Parts: sequence; structure tokens; C-alpha cells
Amino acid sequence: FEDASNQISTNDCVDLNTTLAEVNVAINLFFNNQFDEAKKLMTERCETSMYHALGLSTLLFLEATLTFEQATIQSIKCALQINSRFRRKQNLTASFSKILGFSDNSDFTDVELHAEVIFAELNLFRAALTFIQDENLISFIRGALKVRLCYQTYNHCHKLSQSKAVTCKNHSADFIGASLLGCGAFNIGLSLLPPKILSLLEWIGFTADRKKGMQQLKEGFNNVNLRSSLISLFILGYNLFITVHIGTHDADLDYVEQILPKMMGKFPNGVFFYLYAGRLEQLKGNFAKAIEHLEKAANLQNEWKQFAHACYWELMWCHAIQFRWREAAEYADMLRKDSNWSKCTYNYLRASFLYMVDGCGAQHKEVINTLFREMPSLKQRFAGKSIPMEKFLLRKARKYFEQNEFLLLPAHEMIYVWNGLIMLKETKELRDKHFIMIQQEELALEERKEKASNMPEQSFNYYDDYCLLNLLKGVCLRFDQQTMKSELCFTDIRENYKGINKDHYLAPAALADLAWMCIEEGRNGEAHAHLKYSRKTYSHYSMESRIHFRMHAAQTRL
Repeated sequence: FEDASNQISTNDCVDLNTTLAEVNVAINLFFNNQFDEAKKLMTERCETSMYHALGLSTLLFLEATLTFEQATIQSIKCALQINSRFRRKQNLTASFSKILGFSDNSDFTDVELHAEVIFAELNLFRAALTFIQDENLISFIRGALKVRLCYQTYNHCHKLSQSKAVTCKNHSADFIGASLLGCGAFNIGLSLLPPKILSLLEWIGFTADRKKGMQQLKEGFNNVNLRSSLISLFILGYNLFITVHIGTHDADLDYVEQILPKMMGKFPNGVFFYLYAGRLEQLKGNFAKAIEHLEKAANLQNEWKQFAHACYWELMWCHAIQFRWREAAEYADMLRKDSNWSKCTYNYLRASFLYMVDGCGAQHKEVINTLFREMPSLKQRFAGKSIPMEKFLLRKARKYFEQNEFLLLPAHEMIYVWNGLIMLKETKELRDKHFIMIQQEELALEERKEKASNMPEQSFNYYDDYCLLNLLKGVCLRFDQQTMKSELCFTDIRENYKGINKDHYLAPAALADLAWMCIEEGRNGEAHAHLKYSRKTYSHYSMESRIHFRMHAAQTRL
């Protein structure tokens, strides 16, 4: 953006019909992988059209998110400046009425309605970039205030969208779709937060209803509007990635299988939908089909090379779960070289997969040692804080050297940590192979225990390894419907918690899995007891927030 003047002449203004038509073209270009063309189209009128300014800001925001680089928020500030010219001007009486919950919706013009919802969208982008780029407390507070403003604006727009005076407008469907997208995303996003944080947010005016949020998104998708395709991305992303990542166990794969073919039919070469198709096949255990979709998604476009990294990440796990350690290590290496997200994590993953090639790391000892030694220098900070996953992996790397260059099933542990064992749920043959490997390691562990008297204390952590094997075995048994044996594995970890020297996360993780198993069997009272015991007993362990998310998801199901 160049500096925009405060006044726009009538000749410079683009009418809403033309604006929406051009933005729709840009959306089609975007979903057909023509990202630069979409950006070019949005740039042409970004100084006079609020929708073009929003479109350009959206593309720049997505680029900044994909590259994980600090990006300027100047474009969003300029877009907000342009947007302010079209928003309805508030006088003192109107502002006071709005605070009291009364407002006259009848005199909103089409342009003013759209300006209102665009204001919310731009502030959401600005808040997100503020959290990512600035590392001080003042910036964090500013970002939080922008989120609150965005939330209030979306709610206001949703109330407006239910007014008869608004629904009869020419472009009401696009306005309503935007309102449903914003409110639905907020309802779902806030509902995923831990209870203490959610209680605080509710106290200052936020509300969260996951079921209502998904209904709003489905309504927004089903009623064709400018943002229908964007809403489909959120629905698919939630069901295929977020639910698995934080363990909410409420993925609606049937609905995914309804809308994904529609979107792939509309955008036959759309990289986003091939990524989602690959993820769906991955969760169903169809790894050959998953790899086919993911490889196609990675190679369909080269304008946003960073998008391929998401495909490489999923391809890495597809190979790892099938014991194709070399292929998994290759993808980890590609990410390590090209992606800016977390080179520390990529180093550990590559080293773990190479370690598993022969089961003890002997073939690639020098490379593995180098990768682990590089990790401290690769540690990053986001929003002023270290990444919890990186801190955990750095501890594991130190443990490797303390144990005389030994780790127990490091790749399997990573698959569990990233919730990848869910891929075994539908594939019994592959699940049995993993189970056999775990049993073999149990025998080897007991042999090492017999020799432990001659080893330095810190070089052998029996109960850490014993509990890790029980955790992995418990998950496999749970997927195999052997719930009694699975429960014994999980409770055994709890009983041996005091013997764990380093990996204290194993006990709360096991109880989270046990709670979910109880919920699936209708034993809600037992599930509640396990969650309560875990919260009361365990604290200050690795990946605590991640496990708390899983526990919160379980608690909301009770």
C-alpha cells in the first residue's frame, strides 16, 4: 500500500457489485493455486476498495503465517484506514444505545454492513500478527484488546444479520456468511481453551459453544456466499487436524466426506483440498492413497513453496508409521533445510528416524550426534517464550548423551506425542507390527536392567523406558478393543510414577488416554476421577499445556 489519503473521490470508488465480483474472481484464482494472480488483482484497487484491501491483507497474512517470518502489519493498518471511510459513523447517542444493547439496524447501507464485518476480519489479522511479532507484555495486551474488539464486532454483525432490514439487502448473503464464519470460528476456538482461561474470558464478555460454532460454520458453507470456500477450509481443518492434534475426539469424518468431493470438484487442482484429502486417507489408514494425494498437493504449485512443507510434514508421518524410517528422515531433512517453523524439532525428528533404521543408531551415529548437538543453537522464541515442544526435545537430546547415546523407540515416542498413533486405529495389521516391536523392546529392557548395576545411575532410566513402553502398548491395546489390558498399562504408569527420573509427562498423558477410554465405554465417573487425580497430582512437566488441552477436551464430554 502507498499512503492513502483520507478522502476518496466518487470516481475512484468501486461499487459493491463490481468489488464483490472481482473478489470472487480472486478467490477462485487463489483456490486454483494462482496466488500471484490473485494478489495482483487485489492490489489494483487496494487503495480505494475495502474488499480489495481485505483481500490483499488476507493473502499477505497467509504468506506471513506460512513462512513464519516477521511480516509488517502496515498493509493491515492501511486496509483499516480505508475501511474506516466506509464504516457507519457513530454519534454519541448511537454509541450509548449500542452499549445498552439497542441499535437501529434499518439505516445501515449495504456498504456499511460489509465495512463492519471487514473491520472485524482485519482486526483479527492484526491481533494475530501482533502476538507473533512482538515479544513484550504491552504488545500482548494490545493484541488481546484487538481480539476482544474483533469478537464484539462479529457478534454485532451476527445480530444485524438476523434483522429483516438486513436480510432484504442485495448482498446480505455475503454479509451473513462473513458473520457466521467469524462467530463460528470464535465459538469453536474459545471452546478449546482450558477451563481456567475460559472462565476468565467469559467473565470479560466472551462466550464459547463448540456445537453452536460448528452449526454456524455449516450454515455459512451451505448458503452459497463469498466466503463459502473459506468456511470449508475451516471445517475441514478443524475435523482433520485440530480435533486430532488436541484430542477432542469429535471429528465428523462423515461430513468431511460430504463436502471434500464438492470442493475438489469445484477446484480440481486446489492444493488445499488435496492436502485435506491426503489427511483423510491417512486417518483412515489408507497410506498409499494418502501419499498419492499429499505428493500431488506438494507439487501442484510453486508460488507458495512453504505450502509444500505442510505436505512434507504429513508425508513424513505416513512413512514413519509404516517403518519407512529412511523416507521419513528424508522428509524431515527437507523440512530442516527449507522450513523456518522449528529447525530444532526437525533436527530431532530426522535424528530419531535415522536412529530407528537399525534400531540403535549405529549406522548413522555421527549424523545423529551432530543433529542432536546442533539443537540448542536452533531454539526459537515466539511471543517472547520458548516453544514447549523444543524444550521437551532438547531434554530428550541431552538424555540421549547421558544414556551413552541411547534412546528407547524415539520415533514411536514422537508419533505418540504428535498424536500420530491414531493412524493405527483402522489398520490392525500395521498395529500388530508396532505391538510386536514394543514387546521386543520390553524383553530388551529387562535384559538391560540385569546389567544396570555396572552402569552409571544417570545412564539408565528404567522406569522412564518401562512407562513409555506401557503407554505405547496401552494405546495399541485400546485400538484393539482390549480395554482391560489397556487400562492395566495406563494404571501401571501411574503406580510407577515416582520411579520416573525425566519423562514425567508419561503419567498425565496415560491418564488422559485412560479417561478417554472410559468415556468411550460410558464410564464417566471413572473418567472424571482420573482427570481430577491428574490435575491434582501432576504439574510442571513437559508439554503440560498440550496434555491439559486433551484433558479439557475429555472433561467437556462428561
